[in-house]
Amino acid sequence: MAYKIRKFSSFEEALSYAIEQLGDEAIAKATEKSSSYIRKCSDEDNQQRLPFHIALKIDLECIKQDKGAPLMIYYEHALEKEMDSHKIEDPLTGILGQLSHNSNRIVERCIKAIDEKSPGGEKITATELKDISEAIKKIEEKILKLKIKVQEHTS
Repeated sequence: MAYKIRKFSSFEEALSYAIEQLGDEAIAKATEKSSSYIRKCSDEDNQQRLPFHIALKIDLECIKQDKGAPLMIYYEHALEKEMDSHKIEDPLTGILGQLSHNSNRIVERCIKAIDEKSPGGEKITATELKDISEAIKKIEEKILKLKIKVQEHTS
């Protein structure tokens, strides 16, 4: 079979890598689609596009096999690239301080949630999980700001 070279840092390259790492059988089992269908989705010249829910299944299988998450990494890089034009007003030191504060918030909420005196005892309740999840989302926002701001300082 002739191997078509994909554009560097493209979705098609990431999908092609995942197919190569997992193999046809694992791809078909994980996605419930034929490997030939998935391969068509990795060809930019083909009209076939990979649905997001199938991309998630592929990344999940890659993670299970310790192959990373190539499609998620592609999405992160594509988002960062699109965000290059978006300037962050906060100074870098301010973002670092916010990041530190938010990471401490996650630690505090997790410790509080698994304390035997907490509402769920050592089990995390739905309310505690929501609080932890909100803290994680806050730190993810700060990490994205940090990536953009660091990029501004390298230009």
